Amino acid sequence: MSQFAQIYYEPEMENLPTYYDRDIIKILTKNPKEVFIFWGISQSTLQKIKEFFGEQTTLDYKLYLRYNDENKHHYFQEILLAPFTTSYVVKFLEPVFNLRVEVLAYCERGEYSLMHSAHVNMPINKPSPYVHKDWINPKWIKEGFLMQLEGETYEIRNYWKEAYEEQQAITERFDGSSGGYFSSHLLVTSSRGNW
Repeated sequence: MSQFAQIYYEPEMENLPTYYDRDIIKILTKNPKEVFIFWGISQSTLQKIKEFFGEQTTLDYKLYLRYNDENKHHYFQEILLAPFTTSYVVKFLEPVFNLRVEVLAYCERGEYSLMHSAHVNMPINKPSPYVHKDWINPKWIKEGFLMQLEGETYEIRNYWKEAYEEQQAITERFDGSSGGYFSSHLLVTSSRGNW
């Protein structure tokens, strides 16, 4: 080793510690429908739990999740944890927003909140309606599929929604049912009976 390399050499920094002795909780988004949650509890926090519940109490731990769906409905979920668990993967049916995770210690006498995460929004599970000018075919603009916004950004026009709304208007007008929303051509039929 050269003289300069020895200045920065610290043997204790060669291996990662197995325990950091600090309170930490993090949520990492894995994909639009999954998150990886990990946490660590410091010795001082463990001591506070023992003082709160008493030394001889057997404790269990759980995660408490709060989140919203894309329609801003609020959901809560409790996940009971096996002993010594320090991470968990949660799978959702759809992307969630304002996800907040709390780690709780509990026993028959009550609960103790150890820590909670920051709020996290998962990425949406559909293509962006916005496109930069470098990624478009000029033919798309001429045919009216794109609408220019500010600068070099274009928005994809939502023809499918407009076509559906037009179809609904025609169905209401010519269907002949008093309710206006029922139409036999909208029923799904199959020889297997699947809807």
